[in-house]
Amino acid sequence: MNKNWLMSLLVIVFIYQLGFFAVHLPSFLHYLYWGSASILGLVIGFYSLKNFYKKLPVAVLGKLTFLIGGFTSSLLLLELATLNM
Repeated sequence: MNKNWLMSLLVIVFIYQLGFFAVHLPSFLHYLYWGSASILGLVIGFYSLKNFYKKLPVAVLGKLTFLIGGFTSSLLLLELATLNM
């Protein structure tokens, strides 16, 4: 995967992680959306950090998507843990 494809994929995943599409989703789809957004952010962000850490725009967006992916996954796990309380 070259740098241009990875940058395009990072931008798509970053926009997906912002959650513009998850505003009016029902409960199950809400969890599915945020779960997939966090997993995609972690995987694509880690791949970009591992392979393109010296290329500045890819590295910055990779770190950002990785951090957002980790943050949303921890929030999703916290929300699922307190769901039945």
